[in-house]
Amino acid sequence: MLRRLLASGGSVSAIFVLACASATRPAPERVLLAPVAFDQRLDAELAQGVTPVREEMKSVLEARGFQVLAPEVVAFAEVWTDATQDVGRVRTARGSLDRALLGAASRALLEGYRARGEALDVVLLGFFEVRLVQVRGWTASWDGVDRSIRADRKIWQRYSGFWPNDRDAPCLSLRVLAYDAEGTLLFDRPGGLEVVSEFIPARLEELPRQDLFEQRAFVREGVEIAIAPLRRD
Repeated sequence: MLRRLLASGGSVSAIFVLACASATRPAPERVLLAPVAFDQRLDAELAQGVTPVREEMKSVLEARGFQVLAPEVVAFAEVWTDATQDVGRVRTARGSLDRALLGAASRALLEGYRARGEALDVVLLGFFEVRLVQVRGWTASWDGVDRSIRADRKIWQRYSGFWPNDRDAPCLSLRVLAYDAEGTLLFDRPGGLEVVSEFIPARLEELPRQDLFEQRAFVREGVEIAIAPLRRD
């Protein structure tokens, strides 16, 4: 289930941010937005988030003045496969991302699009990651966001201060890696999205949420945090 992502490099304890452009490098204008989670096998709860997260990423980028190429999965996969055949696996045996190999793959990917007539400056690769976050005061805080947990409000007063407070709840983030046309890592940054479980304190029960991604404001907030370093100004 969702815990598989925890075992495949989903724990992100630090944010790595590099400058998007040096003093002599022109600001990027054209962005290749890869399909979200394109190399991940997702459970139904998370799979339903691919489209809204992608839409919000495209919207934020365009609002910042970027020209965005956002190919569909099938079209992207064709170019990606050609680009990575000389690179090899971009994940380690334990499932975590290899940033160096991703850089080589990104360079080849942008070269592949250039051969197809698309001159692009930056590629954004977005992945879903789930990690356990301790609940405090009915709230989980991670990767720049605070989210109230879903619980039966009728019994909050009775159980206030107890379960699931101090419990580790699975929390979802969007992790974005940005590479330039030379395969140089510009930034590697997560933005928190949502707590993926809801809780029934009366029965000490934790269940998968069925309404993930319905609050677009939460999706957009996480997206904006994840791609914050990429700006044209």
